[in-house]
Amino acid sequence: RPFEASTLPKSALKAGPRAPHLFLVVLESFRSDALSAQSTPELWSLTRDSQVKAYERAYSNSNATHNAWFSIFHAQYPLYWNAYRAQSTLNGSPLLRIFKQSGYKIQVYCQPDINLSYFDFGRIIYGEGLELASSLIRSNHLMLSPDSDRELTDRLVSDIKNDDWSQPRLSIIYLDGAHFRYLWPEGAPTPFTPYLNEPNLTTLPYVKNGVQKLKNRYLNSVYSVDQRMGEIIKTLKNKGIYEHSGLVILGDHGEEFMEHGAFLHSRTLFEEQTRIPFLLKRPSGEKRAPTNAIVSQIHALPTLLDLAGLYDGTESLFEGRSLLRTRPRHDFALT
Repeated sequence: RPFEASTLPKSALKAGPRAPHLFLVVLESFRSDALSAQSTPELWSLTRDSQVKAYERAYSNSNATHNAWFSIFHAQYPLYWNAYRAQSTLNGSPLLRIFKQSGYKIQVYCQPDINLSYFDFGRIIYGEGLELASSLIRSNHLMLSPDSDRELTDRLVSDIKNDDWSQPRLSIIYLDGAHFRYLWPEGAPTPFTPYLNEPNLTTLPYVKNGVQKLKNRYLNSVYSVDQRMGEIIKTLKNKGIYEHSGLVILGDHGEEFMEHGAFLHSRTLFEEQTRIPFLLKRPSGEKRAPTNAIVSQIHALPTLLDLAGLYDGTESLFEGRSLLRTRPRHDFALT
């Protein structure tokens, strides 16, 4: 069921004057058990907030980035990935189009080679001319992932501090530091030791305790990404934006370390590769309690639409459902 622009609601939806600011954070290669007091103290602290729901049964809709991003931004199962790509014109995410048409400013913080060029995702998510992004903030394409994460975080923090936030805003940021090679900025803390100095899978079988050392390296990169998240949350709170904002933080897929005979991702459908963190923070005053059902990435943007008051009448456009409703459409996840 590829998206057609003609299926958008005929009467334009409008965000109300008190529409919340919304944030979507996509964390590369974040497996579910990486969310812990030791490896992600900032995110772990966030889960203690009464307005935050940390889903224990949350799954990626794919064990690979390209299909997972499609499911996040189109709220469709990845079955439709090839059908959508085959269209002569790519209209981008229908959910982002609803946000844009309703008056939301969509700010995107990304690494251009990874988040825009990869599988032509710029057009697949933001449309032919990237028109669904009100502003694209791109890091230097020559940067390593932790340096890109640093630059994008600094820019988002600066925008939170200095921009005019009178218009409702949807901010999207990709943090890629936990992808394989598992890097962190020079001089950053490395609480998980011992770790491999160079993540070489070819020589790993000859390294004593090599798998655990590789996983420790991964957890150090996760810890670094978590520090970026802490800076963002702290700035939102200091600026007075956090309390009345909606926030979804989720992994794009997991990462395996030989628990079932494989490394990394895109290889098996065991939970190490498909189970992810999924955090939903509701604005203060939002009384509806999130469902406890099994959830997956297709539910992320529909839930943000619901927080903005833009959900009713749009459900036929996507498979995902708002997690603020009694139950999602299906009490299972497809990956």
